[in-house]
Amino acid sequence: MDECFHNSKAPVLEGAWFPRATTWEPPEQENDLVGGWEFPDLELVGETHITFVTEVQEVSLAEKFRTQADKWARETQHLSSPSQMMAHPSYQAILGMAQENKREIIRLLLLDLQENRNEWFWALSYLTQDNPIKPSDAGKMDRMISTWLNWGRKNGFI
Repeated sequence: MDECFHNSKAPVLEGAWFPRATTWEPPEQENDLVGGWEFPDLELVGETHITFVTEVQEVSLAEKFRTQADKWARETQHLSSPSQMMAHPSYQAILGMAQENKREIIRLLLLDLQENRNEWFWALSYLTQDNPIKPSDAGKMDRMISTWLNWGRKNGFI
């Protein structure tokens, strides 16, 4: 078994791949210390090495938003209830992202509204504490989108 190790307390794990990692070769003497940790009951099997992640790639806020927005759109497209759509974990995750990045999340919501026509009206009202939509335009998707995009331009978000 290439790239695996066996510990009597754990199952055999096939070698995992980690991006931007370095490889550690096993010590020449049994029970040598590895980074200050001792592995007394670790049995090396075959040609073995352990991979340590040395760099974590950070995901941008826009990427996190896009992931959650896509998941929300996909998993709520069959729903007609606004309260069920807003209760979805991805919708809530996006609102949570705004705690530290409110302005950027508002901008991303407006851009997504423009590009994908996803219904972010409640989130935008909640985050901006504003509702530029006239009561006579409620339910008219094109007018609602246009009104929010104009609001975003006027307030320097897009």
